[in-house]
Amino acid sequence: MQDGVRLDGIISKARQAEIRVAEAQGMRAQYDFITENMVIHLEPNDMLRRAKDNSFYRVSSIGERSPDVAESQFQLFNLELVSREAVSRGVGYA
Repeated sequence: MQDGVRLDGIISKARQAEIRVAEAQGMRAQYDFITENMVIHLEPNDMLRRAKDNSFYRVSSIGERSPDVAESQFQLFNLELVSREAVSRGVGYA
């Protein structure tokens, strides 16, 4: 595995009530990744590595784009925290 394209964005802990309940029942920690609309296309099961702490995340959703009329253009992806051993394919790092 090797690093791919560098992606700038924000990773934040998902806060929906359903997510917190699911995590309490054993689901992996869930996060949101917000980034500019970009040329690279992320798909479910792609992997991201956060450079500052070397943690790995698996993309678990198709990206949602902001409406075309929005002042800021961005994409939102759902991520789940995974261990390094679970990583099988590297796409980029954030």
